[in-house]
Amino acid sequence: MDRLVQEFGTARGATRKASVLLTEQGIVQTGVVVGKGSFVVERKPGETGPGDDEE
Repeated sequence: MDRLVQEFGTARGATRKASVLLTEQGIVQTGVVVGKGSFVVERKPGETGPGDDEE
């Protein structure tokens, strides 16, 4: 988290809220590997997921 705050100059609270939102939407997973951070959930080409606009 601190790395994102420093790299992008964002507030710690805003960065944390964004992380929680991405986790809730299934875009990011945490706790996959203990102590190794968060990981983007891999999707197959053409696969839709949470937050995608389906028309």
